[in-house]
Amino acid sequence: MAPRMRPATLKRMLAEDGFDELMEVAFMDAMASSSYLGFWHFCKHAMSTMTAQEIRPPRLIGGDDLKELGFTPGPRFKAILKDVEDQQLDGLLANRDDALEYVRVHYGPNSAA
Repeated sequence: MAPRMRPATLKRMLAEDGFDELMEVAFMDAMASSSYLGFWHFCKHAMSTMTAQEIRPPRLIGGDDLKELGFTPGPRFKAILKDVEDQQLDGLLANRDDALEYVRVHYGPNSAA
């Protein structure tokens, strides 16, 4: 399952509090039952090859940026910010300007309310 995850999903999973403990439980469970450690090895490899900055980078934009673009604060903020963060974690957005342009193109002024 994990090897087919999009990068954003994998990075969110690795960044979860308690993930190290979950890995220990997964290892013990695999050893006690099927001995299949593919998921465990995949996650361990990802954890050892990615930096904390790659797994949990600073957000490119926030709610104030959306307000400056003319969006009204509300539940939609969360969805837009999550989408932008997914794009960032997938390596598709690298900086603030790219993120702002992404929001303009995908959520445009006509859908800002």
